[in-house]
Amino acid sequence: PFILLLHILMKKISDKSLVSARVLNLISLLIFFRILLPFEYPYTLTIYSKVIFPFVRDLLLTEIPLFNMSVMVFLCIVWALGSLYKFIRLIREYLTLKKFLKYEFSDDHFMNLIPPAYQQHNVKVLPSIKSPCVVGFIKPTIILPNTFFTEKELEYIFQHEYLHISRIDLLLKGIYELLVIIYWWNPLMYIFRQQFSTTIEL
Repeated sequence: PFILLLHILMKKISDKSLVSARVLNLISLLIFFRILLPFEYPYTLTIYSKVIFPFVRDLLLTEIPLFNMSVMVFLCIVWALGSLYKFIRLIREYLTLKKFLKYEFSDDHFMNLIPPAYQQHNVKVLPSIKSPCVVGFIKPTIILPNTFFTEKELEYIFQHEYLHISRIDLLLKGIYELLVIIYWWNPLMYIFRQQFSTTIEL
């Protein structure tokens, strides 16, 4: 329900209304931590099922003759294999990015225009990207495309990327990617990932 609510509110965002980027960020963080801590709490209301749950339970305990195991065990194996595949794919993407960063080139135009307040950060120029971004958890690196920017544009870009660093957005995104690895079978996780990224940018 909260993911659907967030989707509706994102279409009504305005600085002059109650629906602002701060509100969306708050809702996103609530959803994020609820997924991160999927436990039943004492204050929750439990609705007992006498038809649906027993049916699902019996179905999961049904033996699959071909595999000599129950449906539940079979689904757990599929879940584990899917998570392993997603994890390996994430590691490969990370290593590919690290490989790209080794072949960066510097441009005096960019380096001379970096505002003094941001010169302590690692800045690289990559022709293979289309828009500025920041990568890395421990030592964040601001990556710029090989595009001409004015001094004022660069200042705005660095302010934006520095906010991502100071607000630990990269860490939150990293944790969420691990959650996607665990809940890869849930389509709502992919919908919320897009929403989460959008609210962080806002």
